[in-house]
Amino acid sequence: MHGRSLRQGHRLELHDPLSGLMPNLDGHQLGGVTVHQLLIHTAGLPLRADLRNPARLAASAASRASSP
Repeated sequence: MHGRSLRQGHRLELHDPLSGLMPNLDGHQLGGVTVHQLLIHTAGLPLRADLRNPARLAASAASRASSP
């Protein structure tokens, strides 16, 4: 994984945005989601979301929102 990691001495904080931990989310709406939101399941992501591909995740969320 690129970005900051625990192995590099970065301490994971609950209110760290995902974009700081996963640079591929920088500039994406998911980049502002915090570690805390992921842990308490309030980030609005599907159960097995693949955060490595934010474009596919956004497309999936859009298709779910438009279905009845």
